[in-house]
Amino acid sequence: MNASETVWACLGVATGLLLIATYGWDAWHKGRTDRRFQRTARQAARTETTVAEDVAAEKRRRQQVEAAEDLSACLAIWNTTPHDIPHQTRRTEEDR
Repeated sequence: MNASETVWACLGVATGLLLIATYGWDAWHKGRTDRRFQRTARQAARTETTVAEDVAAEKRRRQQVEAAEDLSACLAIWNTTPHDIPHQTRRTEEDR
């Protein structure tokens, strides 16, 4: 076997290994890719009705959170008793 035959044999083996690795990689990841594309297809297939329902649900959730925050602020104000507020004294010239 001379040098050119050796070079062609090495190139052939390298090409074959690359093809095997490529097809193996594709077969290994095919399930994941299919699931990902099916998920995005389901998301793209949403209708205006489902989008409107999602928007309404998010609006209700946001209103509930705001109402809970308002209630907690009102309770914090309500629970503040006069002895919790420090007495304010008049400033005099000697304090400066």
